[in-house]
Amino acid sequence: MSEDLTSIDGVGPAIADHLREAGFETVDDVHDADVEELADVHLLGEASARDILGEPTVPKEEWPEICERALEYRENNHDYIQQCKRWLGIIDS
Repeated sequence: MSEDLTSIDGVGPAIADHLREAGFETVDDVHDADVEELADVHLLGEASARDILGEPTVPKEEWPEICERALEYRENNHDYIQQCKRWLGIIDS
């Protein structure tokens, strides 16, 4: 039975159609998928797949380096929080 996939944050009607075409019929189907499976769906990519699954856009193994860069950046710049968000992909450049 097909469910309303647009109830998932980040999924609009077009993405929902592509998810159904790829075999994802229910919200649980989507949430049970991994990033690679969702990233292969037309119109999605890794960042959107991570967003739909509630996973960080930047892999956790990269966080220490980003934090180190942020600390160095903070010493000379007042907008370091905004820059960190850019590095993490939370806001656009």
